[in-house]
Amino acid sequence: MKLPIHKLIPVLVIASLLALTGFALLKRDHGQPPEGLIHANGRLEADRIAVASKVAGRIVALYKQEGDSVAAGELLARLDDSQIKPKVEAAAAAVAALEAQLSARRAEVDVAGREAPLSVAANEAQRTRAAAQADQASRDAERYAALQREGALDSHRAEQARLASVAARTQLDQAERQLAQSQLLSAKVAAKRTELGALESQIAAAQAQLAEARAALAETEVRAPSAGLVAVRAREAGEVVGAGGTLFELYDPARLYLRAYVPETEVGRLRIGQAARIWVDAYPGRPFEASLTTIASRAEFTPKEVQTHDERAKQVFGIKLLIKPVADARLAPGLPADAAVRYIETASWQAPR
Repeated sequence: MKLPIHKLIPVLVIASLLALTGFALLKRDHGQPPEGLIHANGRLEADRIAVASKVAGRIVALYKQEGDSVAAGELLARLDDSQIKPKVEAAAAAVAALEAQLSARRAEVDVAGREAPLSVAANEAQRTRAAAQADQASRDAERYAALQREGALDSHRAEQARLASVAARTQLDQAERQLAQSQLLSAKVAAKRTELGALESQIAAAQAQLAEARAALAETEVRAPSAGLVAVRAREAGEVVGAGGTLFELYDPARLYLRAYVPETEVGRLRIGQAARIWVDAYPGRPFEASLTTIASRAEFTPKEVQTHDERAKQVFGIKLLIKPVADARLAPGLPADAAVRYIETASWQAPR
């Protein structure tokens, strides 16, 4: 049975009004964010720290799995040290032998050194006195001999003066020999001290080799440079890793951030430090506090993971939203998330839909 046209008109009007109302509500719920908020989405990320071996070797053991927490300085892996330990032992033995040799040489130099400088100084003074006495005795002998020839002095006094001159000359010769001996000893001591310096240089070089070998041995134990969580375990026990090879990748769960993109028309409203909220599917209905820490200085095209061609063609600016650490939630890099950045303080928070 067909209704008359005049009876269908009110029904069509009511249906149209209901459709318009539903469309308005749908647009309000799924359209643009309210004034004061900018919506964005992306995935959680974290700056990763590559933990690498400084020396090459075979991996003996790995002590952490992906997702494990680590403390700063905690042992993560151990490499084979069978080729490095003998080098450490040999370097330590070389240092010990050189130090023993140095100790013996120092004892010899100390004994001679305590005497040589004083002997040289004393013998120089003694030689000076002996030279003065010999010179005076020689002049006296000549004067007395002249007086004897003139008959003013008896021969006995002249002979005594001559003998005194000979004795003084003998003492001078002895003083000169003692001085020469002490100078020779002093030169030997100086030479030994030079040898000590060379020996000390050898010890310093051997100690450097020992320190290098010990450092290489210490590097066979790979430790965490900072606290965090294991994001990637890149190797397995038994593999051979080269120097600089990555074993783990860590990240700090207290430094998670959302990398998102906003249209170029919205970027002028953003300022570093603005408050933000982030929602993740793992915790539905629960917002996490965040703050805007980075705004890209250059525009770029929307990343390729955006599906529609029209959206990919837009110019956008990348931003980073640092999430405030929470103790009762386990957030991890890779989780998809939605965000709202507030550029008007009085705006009410609303999750993207």
